[in-house]
Amino acid sequence: MISRIRAFWNNLFRRKQLDRDLEDELQAYVELSANESVKDEAGSDEAYLRARREAGALAHVRENVRDVRVGVSLDRLAQDIRYGVRTLAKNPAFTLVATTTLALGIGANTAMFSLLDQVVLRLLPVPHPEQLVIVRETGNHYGNSYGPNTVSWPMFEDLRDANQVFSGMFCRFPATVTLGYGDRAAQISAELVSGSYFPTLGIGAVLGRTIAPGDDAVPDSEPVVVLSYSFWQSYFGGDRTIVGRTIALNGHAMTVIGVAQPGFDGVELGAPAKIFVPIMMKTEMTPHSDGLKDRRRRLSWVTAYGRLKSGVSLPQAQLSLQPLLHSILEFEAQQPEFLRTYTAADRELFLRNRVELLPGSENELREDMRKPLWLLVALTGAVLLLACANLANLLLARATSREREFAVRLAIGAGRARIVRQLLVESLLLSVAGAALGLALAFAADRILLRIYLPADAAAEFVVSPIPDGRVLAFTLGVMLLTSLVFGLLPAMRSSRTEITLSLKDRSGAQSSGGISLRRLLVGIQMALSLLLLAGAGLFVRTLRNLENLGPGFPTDRLLTFRINPSLNGYSDAETKSFYERLNVNLQTVPGVASVGFSTMPLLQGYAWQNAILGKNSEGAPIEDQPVLCEVGPDYFATLGIPIVAGREFTTQDDGPAEYKYAVVNQTFARKYFPGRNPIGQRFGLVDEMVQTTPGIEVIGVIPDRKYRDLRETPPAQAYFPYFQGPHFRFMNIYLRTQGDPRRFEDVLRERMRRFDPHVPVVGLQTMNQQLGFSLRTERLVASLSAVFGGLATLLAVIGLYGVMAYAVMRRTREIGIRMALGALRSNVIAMVMREVLMLIAAGLAVGVSLALVLADLIRSQLFGLNPRDPLTFLGSAIVLTLAAGLAGLIPALRASCVDPTIALRHE
Repeated sequence: MISRIRAFWNNLFRRKQLDRDLEDELQAYVELSANESVKDEAGSDEAYLRARREAGALAHVRENVRDVRVGVSLDRLAQDIRYGVRTLAKNPAFTLVATTTLALGIGANTAMFSLLDQVVLRLLPVPHPEQLVIVRETGNHYGNSYGPNTVSWPMFEDLRDANQVFSGMFCRFPATVTLGYGDRAAQISAELVSGSYFPTLGIGAVLGRTIAPGDDAVPDSEPVVVLSYSFWQSYFGGDRTIVGRTIALNGHAMTVIGVAQPGFDGVELGAPAKIFVPIMMKTEMTPHSDGLKDRRRRLSWVTAYGRLKSGVSLPQAQLSLQPLLHSILEFEAQQPEFLRTYTAADRELFLRNRVELLPGSENELREDMRKPLWLLVALTGAVLLLACANLANLLLARATSREREFAVRLAIGAGRARIVRQLLVESLLLSVAGAALGLALAFAADRILLRIYLPADAAAEFVVSPIPDGRVLAFTLGVMLLTSLVFGLLPAMRSSRTEITLSLKDRSGAQSSGGISLRRLLVGIQMALSLLLLAGAGLFVRTLRNLENLGPGFPTDRLLTFRINPSLNGYSDAETKSFYERLNVNLQTVPGVASVGFSTMPLLQGYAWQNAILGKNSEGAPIEDQPVLCEVGPDYFATLGIPIVAGREFTTQDDGPAEYKYAVVNQTFARKYFPGRNPIGQRFGLVDEMVQTTPGIEVIGVIPDRKYRDLRETPPAQAYFPYFQGPHFRFMNIYLRTQGDPRRFEDVLRERMRRFDPHVPVVGLQTMNQQLGFSLRTERLVASLSAVFGGLATLLAVIGLYGVMAYAVMRRTREIGIRMALGALRSNVIAMVMREVLMLIAAGLAVGVSLALVLADLIRSQLFGLNPRDPLTFLGSAIVLTLAAGLAGLIPALRASCVDPTIALRHE
């Protein structure tokens, strides 16, 4: 083995020395043979020549020796590469077209894979991330829920203490807090975590230490905080003396005990945590909302994670946890609050709930983007396949022009395998160049996409890098090798079967009918794929237009919005209420502001506050069937431009004690809970397990149905209450209707808020149209990129069709000349060529429509207001493709009609 390695090394790096040694050895042999012959014969020259003839041709001997060397295949590969580079350099136009085509295809695939990998495929940056799972309860848990995939704090404790399948468990709760440090104040994202968070994840500290179980034993006892590495660098300038210092969170002094290791910003992509706080400090971090003290196992607000023990699979763990969950539910169903509120049928449904384990890397962003990104990857794959078909056509045409070269090489002894290998090497060289350029295009494309489809503040939070890493480079390498085989193998095999006799007689056209048929087949495939991509692009563009035309149900022009939360600065309920009352008056005095509206829940951002309604069969309704609720201030509906269709809007006279007395509902709420009755004056109540409630809320107004969480939803039942009737006062979303362009008021508003209270930061200041556009970012991303890919596919198909028809016309030049000499008109020649063009188009459209109809259901969930088999979209796509391809085919047809019969008859 060692001798073979040494020989391999010498053949790679000392080949010239080995060749000189071989030459000296052969020369010495010839001279030795000549000397022996001289002893028997008189003439030394004649003896020398006889020795040379007996030794054979030295060149042949050299080749035989080289053929048995270790590493000879690499030597031959290097020869093929050098020859391939020279060949491609002699035809720069072809090389440029081929490289650009590949770069577009590979670059698009690399850009989409980079996003898919970072958003959907990649696991958490922790040791053994495949062992991490999210523990959630499925079914109707008959209680409130603060976010998806959450459980209650007591249920987390039960699961943590009694499970047999996890080596550790932790939980987390995202929150927004106000940070005060020096003379600076800002609202930042925080993660409230259990003491087992860092140990279970296996994350350490680059400075100080992380939160330990001892920091999370007693409520309100450990005011400590850990900074994320990126936040430490950006906000504190990487100050290594930060450990031990005190910062203010929501007005509470907190001691920095450490900085987490680089690359870790929490466990939720798209929502990186700036700081980590023990969950036992929840009272200080989320004023007026302390789920730690609520012992109900149906108030879901923490996300629970577990690390599977070695050898335990996810299905095994799920089966093991089900009896434990059932015992927890049995205990909860026996509590007085449950028995007082729910029926025996509700109890039976409650006990049917199941435990479900999800991969620990799952999050809301991943769930939302999974289908769109996979769809875009599929589209780019189709574009790459189409590009390969186009290149295969170019290589087939190029192989025809090189038939004489191949025939000569075959005639002098080259094997067909050597021809195939040489052409595959040339294809690989094109792929390497295309991949290198494609990587640069992918980097630029990802940067542009992140900049266009995310606002500046969201882009800063979206921890996705356009810089390709090892996984992306490996993907690009795989695509490069695959494409070189896909578009290079067929032309290479075809060229290796060159007929030597015909090619040397320069009559290649006589034997290429099979080649033109193959090229027509490739064009048909291109047409089919182009129609598929065009139809998809049409569906996605029309979906985006449907959503934009639909709108939220109120005018969004000249509407400005932002949010604030004075309670995060330590303001009491009374101080926060006074703050908002004074702010309402203050903002109405801003020149150019027509009206001001307050709302606790933001519009079209996916958030909802839901609660069951008192009444028959309503108390135990699943959360998806419960109405969405909101607290609003006076003039809220007038500011948004939502008309009151019955009754009246809220006024300041509706403010009262800390309970809801009046409500404005939408038409869906009125139909659902007061069918066949005038809703004005009707009363309803909200289910509250902790106290006995009665239907004491009076409906004083009705508004039309409008969108609430997003534009795709069917408007749910909605009920609104006066904000100043509420029991607590915290965050607020503020809407201002302006008399001009709302963007002109942004700086004025910031300055006004700074003077009003410099300690309360303004967050998310933007126009309503900007917010609406951000809510449609996924639809806009899919629509715009699919349109680009559809246009690129059409261009490639048109170029492929043009190339095939131009080659076909060139082959039939003599036939066309004979026809015209016999009296054929130009129109007859054009019709003959266009007949072939239309046959290719028709065949491609037939296959493309069939494929589109079969695959239509795969994109149904991504559409809105459209059938995936929409005939108008299919017809429009077919017309566009037919016109583009028809124009491409018309050019060779016109050129054929201008053939001079005299010249054509001499054409071979």
